This record gives sequence, C-alpha cells and structure tokens, in this order.
Amino acid sequence: GEALRTLPADATIVIVPLLLSRGYHLGHDIPAASAPYGDRVIVAPALGPDPRLAEILTRRMLEAGLRPDDRIVLAAAGSSDRAG
Repeated sequence: GEALRTLPADATIVIVPLLLSRGYHLGHDIPAASAPYGDRVIVAPALGPDPRLAEILTRRMLEAGLRPDDRIVLAAAGSSDRAG
C-alpha cells in the first residue's frame, strides 16, 4: 500500500508478484493493499507452477558448475491458503 500511494493519481497500476504459486499473498495481502485503487490495478498471476521454472533452474545450476555427483535440496514455505 505504501508504494502504491507514491504513484500518480491517474496511473494504471500493474502488480507483478514474483511468487511461485498462488497463496496467501495473492489471495489476501495484495488484493487488500490494492483495493483502494479499484479498477486502476491489474494483478498478474503467480509465475507457477510451471515446468519451465524447473527447466530454467536446471540450466542455471549447470551453468553454475553442477556436477553429476552433486545433490540439490529445494525448499519452499507452505501456505495457509488452500489454493497455495
């Protein structure tokens, strides 16, 4: 909300959340913060789930020097929102 208040009063606001799935932030926080701006706000969906994210991650790990005997651990936080 604080960042939105700094924008011009006639600006169209596009929010692009860098989130891997829909969850609490996309279902609750972002809509609550953007609600006072009504139709001026467009909220993009989450980035995933999308298999292209795994492909990009694999490519970047290989570029960083991943070796065949390396082990990878991916961690993620859960969500209190069932849609997440």
